[in-house]
Amino acid sequence: MYKDTLRKKEDDSYKVKNYESNLKLSYDAIRKDYDNILTSIMPNQVNLIKTYLWLNTFIIGIAVIFIKEQAITPKILCSFISIFALCIISMIALVVALYYNKQKKFIFFKPEDIANIKDNKWSYAQGLINLINETKNAFDLNTEIVKFRAFYIRIGAIFLILAFMAFTYTTTYYLLPYINHRKEVIIMPDDKPIKPDENKPITMSLSTNSQININTESINESTKENSGFNITADDKSQSDNNNSSNDKDK
Repeated sequence: MYKDTLRKKEDDSYKVKNYESNLKLSYDAIRKDYDNILTSIMPNQVNLIKTYLWLNTFIIGIAVIFIKEQAITPKILCSFISIFALCIISMIALVVALYYNKQKKFIFFKPEDIANIKDNKWSYAQGLINLINETKNAFDLNTEIVKFRAFYIRIGAIFLILAFMAFTYTTTYYLLPYINHRKEVIIMPDDKPIKPDENKPITMSLSTNSQININTESINESTKENSGFNITADDKSQSDNNNSSNDKDK
């Protein structure tokens, strides 16, 4: 009788230990998932939202600069209004995702829950059960936050991509004729193509003409001097020859 009772107690303690071990394994598994959400997934989502917001602000700033540099036409105005609208929709979705239910629920035990645990062989197991339930509730709540943010981040990313594509197409469409005009060349009289210099076209032509005039005047002056010297030498040689011939006749 005593041996049977002792064997039964040993079996009960063995079952309790196994049950507690299984509860510990369950708690460790759900706690890892909970820590992963708090330390990895949610911070990555916040960083991604901030990056998308910065890209939207960058596109809006570049579009404003482009409008200031170009002549405002109805086509340009309509194109950039659509770009602004896409960026604003993207930013609204990202802000909603960032500030929705920002407070996270952490594991919390009420004192009355701890006090209500009966003092018996199942006390430790009951404490583990309460801990698992609270961790599971916190995990489920933060999972809902992650899902909600992921949905609005996806919406913000879609509108951001559309805004970037519209901005790229618009700037390329309006800047392509200007780029082609800049690539044109001017053919000079000496058949040497040079790239156009829009900054100093008049100054270059004036300096070139003045240099040509100066060079022409210097060439004329040197030609006159050389021609005068040659004529004088020829006259002197002819007079010497005449004198020598007269002396011979005498």
